[in-house]
Amino acid sequence: MWIKEAQHLRGLAILGVIAIHTLAYYTSINQVNGLVVTAATLDIFAHFAVPLFVIASGIVLSAKYSSSFSKVAFYRKRLVSIIPPYLIFSTLYIVLGAWRHNDSPSLGVVLYDYFSGHSFYHLWFIILIIQLYLLFPYLIHAYERYFYKMKLRILLIAIALQISYQVALFGPTPIVNNSLVAAFSDRFFLGYIAYFIVGIYVGRNLDFVRKFVRSMPILPIATTVLTITGVISITTIIWEGGVQQFEIFSSLLLYLVFFLTPLLYFCVFLIFFRWANSTQSKFTRTFGKYSLWIYLIHPLFIIIIVESIGVLGLTYESWIFYPIVFVVTCILLLMSVVVLDRIPFNKIIGGPSKERPFQQEYGKSR
Repeated sequence: MWIKEAQHLRGLAILGVIAIHTLAYYTSINQVNGLVVTAATLDIFAHFAVPLFVIASGIVLSAKYSSSFSKVAFYRKRLVSIIPPYLIFSTLYIVLGAWRHNDSPSLGVVLYDYFSGHSFYHLWFIILIIQLYLLFPYLIHAYERYFYKMKLRILLIAIALQISYQVALFGPTPIVNNSLVAAFSDRFFLGYIAYFIVGIYVGRNLDFVRKFVRSMPILPIATTVLTITGVISITTIIWEGGVQQFEIFSSLLLYLVFFLTPLLYFCVFLIFFRWANSTQSKFTRTFGKYSLWIYLIHPLFIIIIVESIGVLGLTYESWIFYPIVFVVTCILLLMSVVVLDRIPFNKIIGGPSKERPFQQEYGKSR
């Protein structure tokens, strides 16, 4: 099923992911300078990527399915589409890691990597999506019976639950310090539940949301995005800098960040949804169509590019390093989807499903 806005939102989200993993190199710079401040700010903004992916997934699923569908058929279709490519790429990254470090992991470590998404730094998101797929039939049933009547209240409850979870586990004084729990906590669905609920609501009320975003004023929302991004960036720099005289102040700001972050990414979503509703961009549509494949493969391209330009003496301490890595990665990914289209049975390695026009299968929006 193809929903125009969802396709473009996924394209924007995958571009955000590439930006995050490109900008990550700035953390290796041992001093705070203009490059670090700029990269940190862009990195904070680019973290809209996962919330946007989650919202887009909620939109597509809730627009297609009602509570009367078969859970078994749903799980079979969704999990078959994502687990084989996840296992294939997890194996690939495990093998490459063992080869690069000349160290063979034990069976226990390999199984842990498969089940936790630790085979490589980006695969945690697949574990999150699998949880949301498992949860969706129950959420959509609850939506049809209770949530749609609650309207804004259910979103506020979801935001409160999400913030409480994040503060409890990731705040300055986390309540759980167990290393095994910490390894799974950042990919547990409660940390993203509000975004999924928003996606479900949008999918069930597409016409209303389209009219709303076309009529909303952009300037106040854009100003909110810039302001919150700046506040979070400053807080992050203070906190990560470990400046002792700001310890109490930065802790309070860090708690504030947990409250500001959902507002930031909901505002970003509104702006992007409005753009996605009117755009004809083949670029973002292509990235959205092949988003799973691009997500799974892009770290390989980034590593190859970084090591290649490093031979030329260009390092992460240079301003030009980041746009070069980002742009060349995008170009190589676009080239890779051309090859992917020619591979038989490419769905097992993350190829896209055949697009179909959007038709609501549940009747009228609620």
